[in-house]
Amino acid sequence: MGPASDSRGRLFEFRINLALSLRKMCLIAFLAGKKALHLLYRKKYFIINEINK
Repeated sequence: MGPASDSRGRLFEFRINLALSLRKMCLIAFLAGKKALHLLYRKKYFIINEINK
């Protein structure tokens, strides 16, 4: 167990943390996008209803 294996272990840990944070970011972006689309659709239908009145 030299310094090389120690740095390799640290790199592996960093990769795992990066992968987890990327997954979390993707999930947050997905949820935010879904909410934004939902609001956009509601706004669109509201405008269409206002025009049709």
